[in-house]
Amino acid sequence: MSVPAFKLAEQLLQLNPKLRPTAEEALNHEYFQQDPQPKPLYFLKDIQGEWHEFETKKRRRAERKRIKEEEDAQLAASKKAAASAVASAPAEASAVNSIKEEVDSVDAITYSEKLVNGDDNKNRSSEIDSKIVDSVEEHNKMEEKSLDTKTA
Repeated sequence: MSVPAFKLAEQLLQLNPKLRPTAEEALNHEYFQQDPQPKPLYFLKDIQGEWHEFETKKRRRAERKRIKEEEDAQLAASKKAAASAVASAPAEASAVNSIKEEVDSVDAITYSEKLVNGDDNKNRSSEIDSKIVDSVEEHNKMEEKSLDTKTA
């Protein structure tokens, strides 16, 4: 590391934030005023072990590629299954249609029977109405009797 670079790093890494230079002051530092001298990257060949950042990115790319290939294979398999299901669908559709026709015919028979026999719901509702009227009349009579006994 050059001397100006070291001085700049030392100033930027002050513990007290008030003593640190502003961004503008840092850009005006002597380190940025002179052209850096090109240096060969000879120190890179001496690094032992893995380069964490580069190796991690490389592993992530390989993992993403493997996952994408698996997803593509699953998609292709599901498309094949869907195609075979569509091929067998006409037989299933005809069975469903025959069931629908049978249900519709039962509904039609039930409806026609109601028409022939008359709608029992109308009879039931008139019976309920007459019972309600009878109970209201009975209640009114009892009220009248209780008023008569109180006045007498």
